[in-house]
Amino acid sequence: MPLFPGNPYPGRGLAVGLNDGGDQAVVVYWLMGRSPSSQARRMTAVGDDVLVGPTGEPDPEHPALIYYRAFARVGERFVISNGDQTDTIVDGLHAGASFETALAARAHEPDEPHFTSRVSALVDLTDGATHLTLSRISAAPGDPARSVHETFAFEECPAGSSYGLHTYAGDGNPLPPMTGAPIRVPLHGDLDAIADFVWAELAGPFRVALAVIGIDRATLAVDRRFRHATD
Repeated sequence: MPLFPGNPYPGRGLAVGLNDGGDQAVVVYWLMGRSPSSQARRMTAVGDDVLVGPTGEPDPEHPALIYYRAFARVGERFVISNGDQTDTIVDGLHAGASFETALAARAHEPDEPHFTSRVSALVDLTDGATHLTLSRISAAPGDPARSVHETFAFEECPAGSSYGLHTYAGDGNPLPPMTGAPIRVPLHGDLDAIADFVWAELAGPFRVALAVIGIDRATLAVDRRFRHATD
């Protein structure tokens, strides 16, 4: 079954879950884009972080919306998001705040007329379990001056699967937002197999980049695979 049936442009998205063996937490993050500056991006690893940056000269318009730290580690907790709210979450966790509290002051993206949702997730491995929390901050229907905060928490995740959020329900102008519950994204095989599967599901003129990150639940070692449309 396709991940995005009838949707040529799911936008940016993420998924968090467990591999087939249950020994790795897996984080998936993908980029899509329609504009030249959104398409001219790559993801790179810097330490445990994953950064989204330009392939050449950066676009000076709204740089915080297209260049940001997508993935970060705070001890035994791991953060993924589609914008600079990654830094907001990391700062909050360091200060002793919860994932939800850290995001409480953030709003959806100020990219009128789309008002793109901010999607984020936390993988918490602090007690030997795998606690998954996802967040979506979207524009209030009919009132884009306000934001709606939704949180989805999962104490159990079946091996070989994950829960995911993405930004758009399709192409258009303005772009229609994804609504409803998180989608399920299968995570079968090793990291390369997972990357190949999701990359194929994103096939089309808008796909830009993909990161698949494995976190060993015993050692917390981080491993990564990347795919880029420019490769």
